[in-house]
Amino acid sequence: LQKCGIVTEQAQRWETMMQGLSGFKTIPITKVPRKLKAKLRPYQHEGYSWLRFLHTHGLGGILADDMGLGKTVQAIALIVEVMRPRARNGVPSQGCPSKEPTLVVAPTSVVENWDLELERFAPHLKRLVFRRGDRTHQYKKMKKSDVVVTSYPLLLRDAEMFKNYAWNTVILDEAQWVKNHQSKAYGVIRKL
Repeated sequence: LQKCGIVTEQAQRWETMMQGLSGFKTIPITKVPRKLKAKLRPYQHEGYSWLRFLHTHGLGGILADDMGLGKTVQAIALIVEVMRPRARNGVPSQGCPSKEPTLVVAPTSVVENWDLELERFAPHLKRLVFRRGDRTHQYKKMKKSDVVVTSYPLLLRDAEMFKNYAWNTVILDEAQWVKNHQSKAYGVIRKL
């Protein structure tokens, strides 16, 4: 198919990703972004480095740990990194920063915690938090946001609106919401 030119773009992307993965023996511990207002513990720093490695190579992954050990701050560190401004000459700085926002999808009970944690650890990021009620005015603000936080139920209700945007990264908090590949939630997430 590649020789016929049918899957050239996908094949090139896959080949680049595989070349990046084939040469490593361990995941490098990377510097924590200076704008993050937190000092990561050693295991959190490793978790952040893992997320950064996955993002750099265009991969998805799972960050799993016991409750209360700081998975949210590790994910916020990644968001801070990928939203770093571009270099003056227009060349992206290391870490593939983007103008597209990061989407965080969480259970309704955790959305407020994401808002509080973003304010605490990354107050410089422009965030947009979707809550109940009329949200039509908020969709105009998505492109100007660094991070958008919504709940699984609101994502399902407003799926068409969310599918119209390009996302830099999609973070699923409590991803068991999409473990059933036949569920509506799984289908919506795949389209993002």
